[in-house]
This record gives sequence, structure tokens and C-alpha cells, in this order.
Amino acid sequence: MVSEQGSPQITPSSSPPPSPKTSMMSGESSNLATNLKDNLTIVTFPSTLKLTSTNYLGWKTQVEALLQALDLYRFIDGTHLAPAPTTAPDGSKVPHTDYNNWFRQDRLLFGALVGSLSPPIIPLITNAASSLDAWKTLASTYASPSRGHIK
Repeated sequence: MVSEQGSPQITPSSSPPPSPKTSMMSGESSNLATNLKDNLTIVTFPSTLKLTSTNYLGWKTQVEALLQALDLYRFIDGTHLAPAPTTAPDGSKVPHTDYNNWFRQDRLLFGALVGSLSPPIIPLITNAASSLDAWKTLASTYASPSRGHIK
């Protein structure tokens, strides 16, 4: 809306401010993360962020920064390991609530990591049991420059 003097008129918005875990990238039309009811965060990386065999350090820097900002870096740095899947000391199959939440969040993060890989790299992590395992596999494959990577 434009006022009579030609200057834009700002009207207050009634929508609440975004939650701390919901973020937008400049130029991106979708959220990087969305909170779910059980304090889970859906993560999607920008579509331009794809790991190839030659851009590991840049890819890693961007992914780490985003995961640190979303408080999910702990899933790939080894400080937030899976709790025991059962609660009963006798090992019976009583689901552990913390395990279910951890597993669901880890799978959401794993899916985002897979989505940030170029197609030839995806097979490297298809057998990874967790985001941490996938992260370690990618780091051991691409972190140290070898003669083949330098070429």
C-alpha cells in the first residue's frame, strides 16, 4: 500500500516471529528447518549445496555451520549418541522414548545429508546406521587429500 505522499506504508503483521530452530536462507523459498511436535527438526539444505568429489571442505563448512545453528551438530560430532533402545534392565522389548526421539531426529538429519550429496557419492553411505556413521565415512573418504583427490 502506498500513502498519499508516495512513501510505502508499513502495516504490522499478526504472524508470530519464527522459532529459533526455523531458519530461512537468503534467496531460498523454503525453510531449512521446521519444528515438529516432539521437538524434532526437519532439515533441508539449499539445493545448491551438493557434495562432489572435489568440494568436500566447502560442503563440510556449510553443513557444519547450519547444523551448529540448528543445535543438531551434536548428532555428527559424536556427543549425542543413541540411548539404549529399551528401558527394561532385563532387555525386554519396552521402547525407550528417548531412543525413539533420537532415532527419528537422526533419520531426519540423515535424509538431509543424503539430499546434499551428488548422485555418485550416495552409495558410500547407503549402509550407514546413523548420521554419525555417514559423516565419518564421508570424512574418511574426502577429508585427507590424496593424490587422486588433488588431480
